[in-house]
Amino acid sequence: MTQYLTPAAISEMLEFVLSLPRASEIIFSFVLPFEMVPKVEAEALAMGALKSAEVGEPWLTTFRADDLKAQLRAMGFSDVIHLTPEEAHKLYLKNAAMGFRPGAASS
Repeated sequence: MTQYLTPAAISEMLEFVLSLPRASEIIFSFVLPFEMVPKVEAEALAMGALKSAEVGEPWLTTFRADDLKAQLRAMGFSDVIHLTPEEAHKLYLKNAAMGFRPGAASS
Protein backbone atom coordinates (compact mmCIF):
# COMPACT_ATOMS: atom_id res chain seq x y z
CA MET A 1 0.00 0.00 0.00
CA THR A 2 2.12 2.78 -1.35
CA GLN A 3 -0.15 5.59 -0.15
CA TYR A 4 1.57 5.43 3.25
CA LEU A 5 5.06 5.96 1.80
CA THR A 6 6.77 9.10 0.58
CA PRO A 7 7.69 9.27 -3.11
CA ALA A 8 11.36 9.09 -2.05
CA ALA A 9 10.77 5.92 -0.01
CA ILE A 10 8.92 4.34 -2.94
CA SER A 11 11.78 5.20 -5.31
CA GLU A 12 14.30 3.75 -2.87
CA MET A 13 12.28 0.53 -2.57
CA LEU A 14 12.02 0.23 -6.36
CA GLU A 15 15.76 0.87 -6.79
CA PHE A 16 16.39 -1.95 -4.31
CA VAL A 17 14.15 -4.28 -6.32
CA LEU A 18 16.11 -3.37 -9.46
CA SER A 19 19.31 -4.44 -7.67
CA LEU A 20 17.96 -7.97 -7.13
CA PRO A 21 18.49 -10.83 -9.61
CA ARG A 22 16.79 -10.25 -12.97
CA ALA A 23 13.99 -12.78 -12.31
CA SER A 24 12.81 -10.85 -9.22
CA GLU A 25 9.37 -9.29 -9.18
CA ILE A 26 7.46 -6.78 -7.12
CA ILE A 27 3.72 -6.54 -6.75
CA PHE A 28 2.11 -3.59 -5.03
CA SER A 29 -1.11 -1.65 -4.88
CA PHE A 30 -1.56 2.09 -5.16
CA VAL A 31 -4.29 4.66 -4.74
CA LEU A 32 -5.39 6.83 -7.64
CA PRO A 33 -5.68 10.59 -7.20
CA PHE A 34 -9.16 11.42 -5.91
CA GLU A 35 -10.04 13.40 -9.05
CA MET A 36 -9.58 10.27 -11.18
CA VAL A 37 -12.32 8.20 -9.56
CA PRO A 38 -16.10 8.55 -9.55
CA LYS A 39 -17.42 11.11 -7.06
CA VAL A 40 -18.87 8.56 -4.60
CA GLU A 41 -15.59 6.64 -4.49
CA ALA A 42 -13.60 9.89 -4.22
CA GLU A 43 -15.67 10.83 -1.18
CA ALA A 44 -15.06 7.40 0.36
CA LEU A 45 -11.35 7.72 -0.39
CA ALA A 46 -11.21 11.15 1.22
CA MET A 47 -12.95 9.78 4.30
CA GLY A 48 -10.53 6.85 4.44
CA ALA A 49 -7.54 9.17 4.08
CA LEU A 50 -8.88 11.42 6.85
CA LYS A 51 -9.49 8.50 9.23
CA SER A 52 -6.06 7.11 8.45
CA ALA A 53 -4.42 10.48 9.16
CA GLU A 54 -6.33 10.75 12.44
CA VAL A 55 -4.60 7.59 13.69
CA GLY A 56 -1.18 8.75 12.55
CA GLU A 57 -1.03 7.10 9.13
CA PRO A 58 -1.49 9.90 6.58
CA TRP A 59 -1.72 9.10 2.90
CA LEU A 60 1.39 10.55 1.30
CA THR A 61 1.37 9.32 -2.29
CA THR A 62 -1.07 8.60 -5.08
CA PHE A 63 -0.29 7.56 -8.65
CA ARG A 64 -1.86 7.86 -12.06
CA ALA A 65 -1.50 4.40 -13.61
CA ASP A 66 0.02 5.58 -16.89
CA ASP A 67 2.50 7.87 -15.12
CA LEU A 68 3.56 5.07 -12.77
CA LYS A 69 4.02 2.66 -15.65
CA ALA A 70 6.20 5.20 -17.49
CA GLN A 71 8.23 5.84 -14.32
CA LEU A 72 8.84 2.12 -13.79
CA ARG A 73 9.94 1.63 -17.39
CA ALA A 74 12.25 4.67 -17.17
CA MET A 75 13.81 3.18 -14.03
CA GLY A 76 14.59 -0.03 -15.89
CA PHE A 77 11.76 -2.42 -15.08
CA SER A 78 11.32 -4.63 -18.13
CA ASP A 79 7.84 -6.05 -17.58
CA VAL A 80 5.31 -3.66 -16.15
CA ILE A 81 1.81 -5.05 -15.87
CA HIS A 82 -1.00 -2.96 -14.46
CA LEU A 83 -4.00 -4.92 -13.31
CA THR A 84 -7.08 -2.76 -13.02
CA PRO A 85 -9.37 -3.58 -10.09
CA GLU A 86 -11.68 -5.37 -12.54
CA GLU A 87 -8.85 -7.49 -13.97
CA ALA A 88 -7.55 -8.37 -10.51
CA HIS A 89 -11.08 -9.33 -9.48
CA LYS A 90 -11.44 -11.65 -12.49
CA LEU A 91 -8.09 -13.30 -11.80
CA TYR A 92 -8.19 -13.62 -8.02
CA LEU A 93 -11.60 -12.91 -6.51
CA LYS A 94 -14.23 -13.89 -9.06
CA ASN A 95 -15.20 -17.03 -7.15
CA ALA A 96 -14.58 -15.66 -3.67
CA ALA A 97 -17.27 -16.73 -1.25
CA MET A 98 -17.51 -13.25 0.30
CA GLY A 99 -18.60 -11.59 -2.95
CA PHE A 100 -15.83 -8.99 -3.22
CA ARG A 101 -16.43 -6.28 -5.80
CA PRO A 102 -13.70 -4.20 -7.39
CA GLY A 103 -13.52 -0.49 -6.72
CA ALA A 104 -12.11 2.14 -9.03
CA ALA A 105 -10.00 3.90 -6.41
CA SER A 106 -6.98 1.64 -6.21
CA SER A 107 -4.95 -0.59 -8.43
